[in-house]
Amino acid sequence: MSEVTICKTPCLAQRARLPAGCQADHVAKTPRRLMLTVEEAAGLLGISRTLAYELVTLGELPHLRLGRRIVVSRGALESMVDGTDRSA
Repeated sequence: MSEVTICKTPCLAQRARLPAGCQADHVAKTPRRLMLTVEEAAGLLGISRTLAYELVTLGELPHLRLGRRIVVSRGALESMVDGTDRSA
């Protein structure tokens, strides 16, 4: 599983790379999450949250219901965009 470097201070939240003044002691590595919220999936697809939930209701956005929570598989989402069929 690939890892993503996350800076715990606002310096990285605003930039795509570590700034020159960023200290290594506040940088942590976290694993890439397999599941996304519907809001996160909407952001990656460049659509509104409302449309994403509508697509979930219509069964056009691959998802899982975990209790009351709806999550989208990152792999299924990437496959959907690539045109291959891999349901959640």
